[in-house]
Amino acid sequence: MTSLAGEIDRRLDVHGFRHQLKPRLAESGVVSNWQLRTWNINRVVVLVDPVSPVNDLARFCQQLKWTVVRHTFFIPAFYEVGLQIVIAADGLKYVWERPSSTNGLLDRVSNQIVVLQSVFAVDTAHQKYRAIRTWGQVVTGRFQDAIEDGICSAGYQGGSDS
Repeated sequence: MTSLAGEIDRRLDVHGFRHQLKPRLAESGVVSNWQLRTWNINRVVVLVDPVSPVNDLARFCQQLKWTVVRHTFFIPAFYEVGLQIVIAADGLKYVWERPSSTNGLLDRVSNQIVVLQSVFAVDTAHQKYRAIRTWGQVVTGRFQDAIEDGICSAGYQGGSDS
């Protein structure tokens, strides 16, 4: 996990993301988190090692986004959070292969608070990953590419669904 966090950190640092320590997020399995805040961008990336097995990616990630946003600076309707989740655990390959587990995974519409823009499911046992991204990410796409580059550099193989 430290190799994965280190590789992601190196790729995000180039874009101005800063690693943050938020101990209260550890209860939800968040082992690392990064944030980029400018006058018009508020993006957060979290790396999660789930505290219990994940059987439904959509349910897990949709619940986690509300936990993360409670510990993140935002202004509703003006300065919402664009969230990218990297979840790393044994056996995720079997979870993402079930279509019902990824239905409703990403947000299609902004709620003006937090928008789940991408999920990177990393199966640590099989050394594979799957990236699921929203379409049309002119700004966030380069950050998602950086996350994916970090995952690949940590030794995982896989690809993206857009």
